[in-house]
Amino acid sequence: MNDDSFDHDAMPEPWRKALEEFIALPVTSPLRQRALRAAQAIKESLRDVAWLDNLAKRYPYDDQRIAGVVSRLFPGERWWVSDLRGPRDLAYALRYVELATGQHLDATKPLPWWLTEWTRD
Repeated sequence: MNDDSFDHDAMPEPWRKALEEFIALPVTSPLRQRALRAAQAIKESLRDVAWLDNLAKRYPYDDQRIAGVVSRLFPGERWWVSDLRGPRDLAYALRYVELATGQHLDATKPLPWWLTEWTRD
């Protein structure tokens, strides 16, 4: 897999922006680490979505379900309440890439070089 076989321009703008912002955050940022754990949990909860069209259709109606995923991941914590959009959009971006490429991605691990390269264009 390389950046030539992935049509990143087709990704919805909010998801692409979340991915670009995530890549730009300092690796050691505590906020980044929490957001990554939240994004990974949300992405894993999207495993039942097998088509790009279905992913886009689910997105506008998914806030309540996602809040449940994150509240179970961080019981008793409320830091995420004010900005669930970032981890949600990152999760959707990563799931989009998985569906488009067939490559499994883990938000808590380094992303493939080809994915980080096109975000810099």
